[in-house]
Order: sequence, then C-alpha cells, then structure tokens
Amino acid sequence: MVRFGTAIRDITPPYPVMLHGYAARNRRSGDGPEDRVTEPLSVRALCVEGLARAGTVRRVVILALDTIGVHAGQIAGLRQAIQRATRVDPSDLLIAATHTHFAPAISPQLLHSPELGVVEPDARFVAAVTARVVEAVSESVQAMVEGELEEYRVEVPSVLFNRRTVVKGPASKRVETNFLYPAHPRDFDFSPVDPQLTAFRFRTASGPKAALLTFGCHPVTGGLRGELSHYDISADYPYYVRKTIEDAWGCPVLFCLGAAGDAVPMRRMGRSREHIGATLGSAVLLGERAFASSEPADSAVDTRVLELEAKTIVSTLGSGVEEAYRKARERLLGLQRGAPAASEETVREATEEFLHRARLAYRARLYPEDHLRFQIQLLRLGQSVLVALPFEVLSEISLRIKRAFPNAVVVSVANGYEGYLPLAYEYERGGYEATAESTHVEIGTADRVLERVLTELATF
Repeated sequence: MVRFGTAIRDITPPYPVMLHGYAARNRRSGDGPEDRVTEPLSVRALCVEGLARAGTVRRVVILALDTIGVHAGQIAGLRQAIQRATRVDPSDLLIAATHTHFAPAISPQLLHSPELGVVEPDARFVAAVTARVVEAVSESVQAMVEGELEEYRVEVPSVLFNRRTVVKGPASKRVETNFLYPAHPRDFDFSPVDPQLTAFRFRTASGPKAALLTFGCHPVTGGLRGELSHYDISADYPYYVRKTIEDAWGCPVLFCLGAAGDAVPMRRMGRSREHIGATLGSAVLLGERAFASSEPADSAVDTRVLELEAKTIVSTLGSGVEEAYRKARERLLGLQRGAPAASEETVREATEEFLHRARLAYRARLYPEDHLRFQIQLLRLGQSVLVALPFEVLSEISLRIKRAFPNAVVVSVANGYEGYLPLAYEYERGGYEATAESTHVEIGTADRVLERVLTELATF
C-alpha cells in the first residue's frame, strides 16, 4: 500500500508571449488575431509516500509541466521555492516537462530572426508558473489518501518512427534526418524506437484516483490550421492522452516524456495530436484488466540523486561574447533594411555570422563557466525505477537500459533541459541530433551517463 495525492493548476498565459520550440518563430503568440489556445497548459503534481529500502517512510513528488523544458539552473530555484512552502526535500522532487513545442518559454531560447535573436523568458510567466507549481505540490501533499499502486506496460509502435533514418546502400552508415515520415521509405533503414507505454495507476476501493504515464514520442504534431497553428498555444498530444483516460476514470493523469530525442510522430498536422493522444490513452484503457499490483519485497518508494559534470561542446569562455553577438546582429539588421545595399553573398555571410555569434551568446548565458553540473535521478515506484535525465534522450539509450533492467523507465527532459544526448558514435553518422548545434555537452557524455545509470540500477 502507498499514500498518494494529486493536484492540477492551469498555466495558460492570458497575455501574448513567445512560444518555445521552433527557432523560425518571429513574433509572440497572441499578437496575431488568428492565434488560439487550442489545448490549455497545466502543471500536475503527484505526491507518493511509501516504505523505502531502509525501512523508513519516503515521500516523493513528481511534477509534469506543459513546457518544452526547464534548464538545470532554474530547476534549483523551483526546488527551493517548493521546499520553503512544503518542506519536501529537493532530492525527492522529480520535475519533468512534457516537451510540447507550443508552450511559452520558461528559459532563454535562440531564434533565427535577428530582430529577436537570444530571447529571455517573460518574467511574468516564469513567476506565475513558479507560483502554480508551489500550489500544486502543496495541495498534492495535503490531499494524500491510502491506496494501491498498479503498473502496466504495452507497446504502441504505430504512432511514431525514428527520424534518424539510415540511407540504404552497400556501405552506407550515413544518417539522414527525416523530420517527417519520408515519402520514399524504402530508401532508408529505420533506426529503432522504444515504443513502450508505461502506466502507473493509483486506486482505492472506489476505483482509480490517479495515473502517471510515460511514452517516448516528440510532441511536435502541429494543429488543424497548418502554418497558422504555428503560433497556437497547445499541450499537444499529451493533452489528449490525459483527457482520454480522465474522461473514462474521472481522475487526474500526469504525462512524462520517454526517450523521444529521435522519435517523432508518424503523422502530423490536422487532428494528428488528437488521434495520437486517443490511441495512447485507449491502449491504457483497453489494458485495464492487465494492470498488475505492485508489491515489491523491499521497496515501494525511494530516490537516489547522482551529481555529474560535463564540459560544454562549444567553448564560450573569454570576454566579448555578448558584444560580438550584438555587432553581428546589428550588421545583419542593417543589411536586411537595405543600408547599404548588399549582395546576396554578403547577406548570407552576415546571416551565418549572426547565427554563430547568437549561438555562442545563448550558450554563454546558460553555461557561463563553460561546463554543466547536472543530476541523474533514480526514483522507485513499486517494481519500476524512473530514470530521470535532463536531456533529450535518444531511443537507443532507453533500449539499452531496458535490455539490462526491464523495469527501468527513462524520463527525458527531467530536472533540466540541456540539449540532445547522443552516444559518441552517432556524431560520425551525422544527423541533426548529433551536432554542436543540438547538443550542449561534450561528445562522450551520453556514454558516461549510460554507464553510470547501469551501474547504479544494479544496486538501487
């Protein structure tokens, strides 16, 4: 038996704000008369209390925010605010993002438009989210009841594919990133995905009272109105996963992202987010009788936090990073405004210089010491262990972990949002995810993380 409590708070902003997820956006959502809130945003808290391995009672809180991610430095601030209000120890908090690409920024972001460049988040929105997070955790702690924890796993391969496709050929190992399912799929070998949907259900004698789901597919579906949906606010397909189950069970549902760094929807736009969400939610409902009661011999609830460090993949040390960015931005803006008239080649070179300098300024703001201190968190729920990693984790890492520990569940973009996490050999194969533009930490970090996770799981 465990004790558990939940709470939900809306975090949909009532004012125009920059969305985070696509560098090509060039204005705030809400500034256009056609902009909509199609699926509202929320923060959801699940507090679970049970017997830990040491024989003591352990209380943990899992938070799921409808945002693209929260950087490690800001996670520390959120944890402090929660601890002050609730006395929940920071090491017992798992703060995850659903990773929707249609929610406002909570941390700095880099945009291709020189009018915008490196953009800091709206302070009003950050403050509002922080307040709602604290409220949700406080309420979840106060709302705890006694019940049973159950688990269920099912594979749902039909909704996703690995966009790191390998070009076919006698000696080809070259990755070609297909952001959309390729028009000629026979030209490629498809890298594997982790299609497993994991569901935790908390119930009392009167029925289900809470659920927690994880699945590894990028929330990048787009919406009903094509390009017009680019500025709509949406929780993407996780909204419909939650809604499908909540409508049936009448209880709060949390969604956390699995290893989705290279896993994307098979189909986008139109009603795709609704269809994907309903498919995943229905897979849980159809397996209702297959949920297994979790009665581990030694531990129901526990956490272990590991501290690691890594150098950044691009050095930003030294003076003048911000000044060089400012000059490159001003030069490109001047050329685009036609003063003085310039050739296409000059504008192209100025654009490349701006993007390079903007990337350095963006990384320098995130990692002023040119390295990252980050956490791996292991959180036990019954028979399973959540492996929380502050990166966009590629599918292979999850598959390797599950091969060794079938009850492990990777949660991506958790306790940080620090770029992609490809294994070292991926850089030789190419593709978007294995570049200095998409990864924030040095090559080899993923290999060290994987080795450490496997070592720690053996004793957790």
